[in-house]
Amino acid sequence: MYLLQCHKTVSIEALATLMPYPIKFESRRRNIQRFLNLESLKIETLWFPLIEIILKEKFKPEHPLKLAIDRTQWRDRNLSRAC
Repeated sequence: MYLLQCHKTVSIEALATLMPYPIKFESRRRNIQRFLNLESLKIETLWFPLIEIILKEKFKPEHPLKLAIDRTQWRDRNLSRAC
């Protein structure tokens, strides 16, 4: 996870290259793939609940909130809101 946070746009191969473990590149790549496929890291089980908590803390429920998630690489902004 540390590598993902430090390097925002990466491929599995790039992460495997950056891993400081004394194992073969292909083993590192397979380990990353298995890690990213864990059920606990799925968007529905991890990220959606986190976003929900953040939104509930930042915005009042009596005001309608429209949320758009942009998955492109548009600078450092990938979440916008319209009130």
